[in-house]
Amino acid sequence: MAFVGCGFAIRRHLFKEIGWYAEKFFLYQNDVDVAFQVYLKGFSILYDPACRVVHRVASANRCRRRQVFYATRNSLWLIRAYYTWPGKAYLLTSRVIIGLLRALQFAEPGAYLRGVWEGFSAPVKRRPLPARLRATFAPFWRQNSFLHQLLRRA
Repeated sequence: MAFVGCGFAIRRHLFKEIGWYAEKFFLYQNDVDVAFQVYLKGFSILYDPACRVVHRVASANRCRRRQVFYATRNSLWLIRAYYTWPGKAYLLTSRVIIGLLRALQFAEPGAYLRGVWEGFSAPVKRRPLPARLRATFAPFWRQNSFLHQLLRRA
């Protein structure tokens, strides 16, 4: 469906046409935004299991406040930009619940509230996914679906 942003290859002209990484994302989900745009431009993403990328940043050192804030805000932005009603309502509600649970787990309610506020208040460019692409992005749906997350943990 997508790629990991710390290591991928993309045609320069396509990346430029998309507008590179959107600066507003900063961390988390910016690679998914690029993947949505790649598919909307009519291209596809290929996975080569023989390709290896070494990302030398330890996730253990990452600030939990940033994890809660950016994951919440950026997921809300993506859902608002690429999904349509009624699925959008379900995903937005789910993402708010998932973000709240993560904020409680990490004891970061302030970062969560700020992420929700910015996730809903900032304008987003609407680029709804056509029906033919929704199945391609089923992993993103499951990642942001409260019921899928609940069943996965059960």
